[in-house]
Amino acid sequence: MSSKKKGFLSYPTYNFVTKDPVLDAARTVIEDSGMSYTEIHEKGGATVGTQRRWFEGDCVTPQFRTLMATVRAAGGDITLTSPKGQQIKVVVSRKK
Repeated sequence: MSSKKKGFLSYPTYNFVTKDPVLDAARTVIEDSGMSYTEIHEKGGATVGTQRRWFEGDCVTPQFRTLMATVRAAGGDITLTSPKGQQIKVVVSRKK
């Protein structure tokens, strides 16, 4: 069951105080890549302004598709883990 708090939906299974913790994971991928925000944007990631809002600004919850594109542009990936411990890669197909 979710509840609305301060304009956001709150879920008992996924809580955070200030920013979505996925932003910390994305920041780690970007820092480890050694790439600049501009380089990541040029490889298909979020704009420089969006990346700054995520990590230095007032963005609290990023759009998944934008975050995924940015993490992949930096050479990382996002996987989900099932309750049985299976690592599930998020598959994205592109139209050609």
